[in-house]
Amino acid sequence: MRVFLLLSLFWIPVALAHGQMIKKGQLLDLSDSSAIAFAHIRNLSTDLGTTSSFQGKFQMIASAGDSLWISMVGYRSIGLIVTPDFLDRPFWRIYVERDTVMLDEVVIHELPSEESFRQQVLEYQSVDTSFQLFGIPSAGPTENKLLNEKVIKSPLFALAHPVSFLYYNTSKKEKEKRKMHKIRKNADNTRLIEQKFNRDFVAELTKLEGDKLTYFIAYCNFSEEFILKNTKFRIAEVIQEKLVAFENEYQG
Repeated sequence: MRVFLLLSLFWIPVALAHGQMIKKGQLLDLSDSSAIAFAHIRNLSTDLGTTSSFQGKFQMIASAGDSLWISMVGYRSIGLIVTPDFLDRPFWRIYVERDTVMLDEVVIHELPSEESFRQQVLEYQSVDTSFQLFGIPSAGPTENKLLNEKVIKSPLFALAHPVSFLYYNTSKKEKEKRKMHKIRKNADNTRLIEQKFNRDFVAELTKLEGDKLTYFIAYCNFSEEFILKNTKFRIAEVIQEKLVAFENEYQG
């Protein structure tokens, strides 16, 4: 026991001498802000780990640029890149999303027609179970430039591809394809915005109700670009920051 204590007292100053800091934090459920106990928090850069207490609290030695991995049963595993701004926070509050799968009701009926089946496949939206490493831009599908109206009608495209320019701007089939692409893209954006930022989500996170909840949602004034660009975790962080300012102004 004495040897372990001496080694610990020797190791901590050595670690801190390399620009590392002992940070304290707490893991909270994204839906109801309850504490998450016995979660595993590991610093992949130093290969050091710890677990959260009954109150969801933990301590971790970290420095700017370190990669943290957080995992627990029943919740989605997340990764964090420790940025200088994040490192400067006196206390880390990290909200974790539950990893639950809700199965839709199964209805047995006769086989649909080929056309109906094809339409259902095109309209199907799978559940997003991808892993997000915060601090690193998430990967996404590459935009097809031939479905972009600005590209198709640009003088540079006409100069570089005169035959294609003529075809894509005169073909009725290609015009309908671009129109349908735009409609589906807008629908996908609307669906994604509703998943990331909606009244029920804000109510669970802030515990606000009624008109006060309505005023706060308007107070947030998030743009579509902000919601589409950021993760649900980051949006929850900004909501918590805005809630403090809102409560002060609301009471005043």
